[in-house]
Amino acid sequence: MSDNNASTAASAAAASNTATATAAAGAKTAAGGTAPAGAKTAPGANAKAAADARAAEAKAAGAKTAPGANAAMGGAAPAPGAPEAPKKGRRLRAVLIPLALALVLAGCATGYYFYFQSTAYFVTDNAKVTAKMYSVFPVKQGPILEWNVASGDNVEKNQILGCQDIMPYITSPIDGLIVRSDAAVGQNASMSTPLAVIADTSEMYIGVNIEETDIIRIRPGQKATVTIDAIKGASFRGIVGEVDRATQTYFSNSSSFSTSGTYTKVTQLVPVKVYIENPDGLPLTYGMNATVKIALDR
Repeated sequence: MSDNNASTAASAAAASNTATATAAAGAKTAAGGTAPAGAKTAPGANAKAAADARAAEAKAAGAKTAPGANAAMGGAAPAPGAPEAPKKGRRLRAVLIPLALALVLAGCATGYYFYFQSTAYFVTDNAKVTAKMYSVFPVKQGPILEWNVASGDNVEKNQILGCQDIMPYITSPIDGLIVRSDAAVGQNASMSTPLAVIADTSEMYIGVNIEETDIIRIRPGQKATVTIDAIKGASFRGIVGEVDRATQTYFSNSSSFSTSGTYTKVTQLVPVKVYIENPDGLPLTYGMNATVKIALDR
């Protein structure tokens, strides 16, 4: 009985040693080694050992690659302890963002400036230096016997300009400046022939032509600034004096109606007088071009 038990124990021990040796051989083979010759492998032991070996190898490879991921992707891993170099993208953003903000602010400021100018002021260069003009005509039809003035002469009211063969004399209607003289001694003049044109120098102003679409914003008393093209660097303070109640072409014979009954609409111009101050007595010639800037009511 005891001999049987001893034989059974010896058989179990031998089987246990054989299984252990087989498992070790399978693990070595999966790791790349060679199992001892004649070692027997338990069914499925090699597959399990190979799977465990592959998992351990993958884990080890992952741990080794993590610190040098950049190297695995083709880049150079930074040396331990070295500071990271600044990236070009960050530096480019640091330049472009402030520049974009500056451009946006500049655009907003420019837009507001032009908006303010368009709502606070009216500017036009359709303007000229002018004055009220008076024409001088003969007393009657007949020859001119005497003519005593020329263009550019200053005259006084009731001053004798010339005479015909009968009384009264031809005289000046105002104090002013002769801006045109067409009379000549011996000329046979009719009563409808202008002999001279006299400008009223006491009422020199800037004649401004403003389109009918803008005239609603202009009214007497508004302040103005005037510059003359011929006088560089000088400006004149002025004030809107009169706004005519008729357009330039209202009393003319021209008409936009045609014989076919069609109508061509043309924007009309309304004459406006802007009186200016000239304390320095700068020479202003009638007809000089001007630019007028009128401060609008807000």
